[in-house]
Amino acid sequence: MGFDNLSLYPDIFLGPAIDLARDDEIDDALEVALAQYEFISVSRLSFEQSLRLQRREQYSLAAEYSSISLDTWRIHFDGASEESLAVARPTELRILNTAAVHNFNKGDYNATIDLIQQARRLAALMPPTPLLASTEWNTALMERWRGDYSKALQHAQTALQIYHATNASPLNIARLQLFIAQIANDCSGDAAARGATQLVDHNLRLAKRHLNAARPPANSRHSPAIEGSFRLIYSAYSRLSGKNEDRVGMLESIAHLAQALHDPLLKGQTFTALGDEFSFQRRAGEAQMCYEIAFETLDSSQAPSFSVWPLRHLRQN
Repeated sequence: MGFDNLSLYPDIFLGPAIDLARDDEIDDALEVALAQYEFISVSRLSFEQSLRLQRREQYSLAAEYSSISLDTWRIHFDGASEESLAVARPTELRILNTAAVHNFNKGDYNATIDLIQQARRLAALMPPTPLLASTEWNTALMERWRGDYSKALQHAQTALQIYHATNASPLNIARLQLFIAQIANDCSGDAAARGATQLVDHNLRLAKRHLNAARPPANSRHSPAIEGSFRLIYSAYSRLSGKNEDRVGMLESIAHLAQALHDPLLKGQTFTALGDEFSFQRRAGEAQMCYEIAFETLDSSQAPSFSVWPLRHLRQN
């Protein structure tokens, strides 16, 4: 009954990133299913299309399809027995989690919060599964955006506990550990600003542990973007822990990689990190320029939500 052949995560989504023929097939099938009031088919097809668009980072369109998927799934099960609803809950939670990601990335935060709240209410009725971890991960993402790093860290760690308990894929565990390291860096920076030395040390140890666990093996097959993301988060750890390293050179190499990959999200996040590094080195003019590049890149991307970090720095200056 569920969408077990589809994944929330684009990194392991099967099929080509751009397949216009398949796009047309899905849209044609959707028209037929809608005309025949086959709502379960509409939901399945809409969900597949939302994931295809997610992989292309077309989050606004992806959000529209995931909304259709959720609405028609609920119409199909309206008035169903409790037994049928129990079977349907995992798929509904999968759709909710996916829709939350789409709406967050496109910058619709009210919709994101509402979807996360719906997902958490539904998750309370279910046993632990990787889907519940995704709900916790989305909650952590939203709390980090709001600047409540301690809450974000709690939710991310809960997600990791669920992943370990449910034997989730090593790829998803590694990606989550990298995210936890990023939040631990945020917590360290926040603690340093308040002079809370012990908290700085605690969170840096946490960041180091998860960075080591998430490091891509030298002989593994992984995309350059994964390596770039790892080095990006490592650079913040390096600065916060006082390491004597050429972080500017490291970040500039990631910026070149992002340019070669035509990856505006990686480019924008890299220039944000460069701004942080130049600010740390008291090179205010260069920091300002990097934050401006980062904001313009991210704000015009398919995921403008990530522009909030360079924007906050620009508003402080």
